[in-house]
Amino acid sequence: MKFPPSEFWSYSTRVYQIAEIEKACLNLQNQFHADVNILLYCCWVAEKQIALSEKDIDTLIKISQPWQKNILMHLRAARTTLKTSTVAIPDEQRKEAHQNICEMELNAEHMAQLALEKALNLKKKSRNNTLQPVDCTSHNLSLYCQQLDSASPVEQINEQLNIITQALYIRDDDNSQTVNTAQAGS
Repeated sequence: MKFPPSEFWSYSTRVYQIAEIEKACLNLQNQFHADVNILLYCCWVAEKQIALSEKDIDTLIKISQPWQKNILMHLRAARTTLKTSTVAIPDEQRKEAHQNICEMELNAEHMAQLALEKALNLKKKSRNNTLQPVDCTSHNLSLYCQQLDSASPVEQINEQLNIITQALYIRDDDNSQTVNTAQAGS
C-alpha cells in the first residue's frame, strides 16, 4: 500500500525501534488499554516543544477510538488467535495468513497515524519555550494517561511513562537535554 509522506509515521517507526519504548507502549496497551499511536503522538509533538491540552487529548481520542475499536483491535485479535489456535492449519498457510494479517495491521496503524497527524493543526499551536521536550513529553503522556480507565494503578502507568521518557532522552554532563531518537534507526 502506498502512503503519503508522514513526519509522524517516520518519527514513530524510528523511536518504536527502541526496545524499551516498544515494550512500555505494549505494556500500556495490553494492561491499561492505551492507544500506542496516541502515546507516540504525545512524544512526537513534545519533541517540537508542544504541550497538549485536555481538549487536544480528547480530539485525538475521538479521532482514534473508532479506528482502534472497529479495525485495529480485531486485526490484533485475529493475529493472536491465529498464533495460538489449536485448529489444524498447515504451517505454511498459518505463516502466510499471519504475515498477511501483520501487514494489514501495520497498514491500519499507518492510516490511524495519518488521521492523528491531521487531527490538530500544529501550525496554530505555539511552542512552549519554558518547557524542554522531555518535560513536554512527560506532560503530554501524563495528560493522555489520565484518560485511561480510572481503576488503573497510577504507579504502574507512571512507571511505563518514565521508561518511555528515559528511553527518548538522556542527560549530558552539562545537564542539557539530548534526544536519544537520533540513535534509533540511524
